[in-house]
Amino acid sequence: FVEKNPFAMVPCIDDDGFVLYESRAICRYLATTYAKADAPLIPRDAIPNALFEEAASVEQNSFEPLAAVIAFEKVVSPVLGGQTNETVLADQIAKLDA
Repeated sequence: FVEKNPFAMVPCIDDDGFVLYESRAICRYLATTYAKADAPLIPRDAIPNALFEEAASVEQNSFEPLAAVIAFEKVVSPVLGGQTNETVLADQIAKLDA
């Protein structure tokens, strides 16, 4: 698997010999490659595309880091035998609500 993804993690796709990893890159590739001409999945015009990229950046840089901690505290930690740290959880939720 390391030959397809140097980090040995998922997601990773092999599209007829073109190997790509990282979920956001995969999504953009699939949206560009397989969208119908009359129904693009990513806007082509400058302003709508800029707004799409802005939203994608907010998701990656502002939402995902907080959501990842929440998911860890609520799901991963208990599965691994730990307990949810309610203080950390409340802090992350408050940041999302801000």
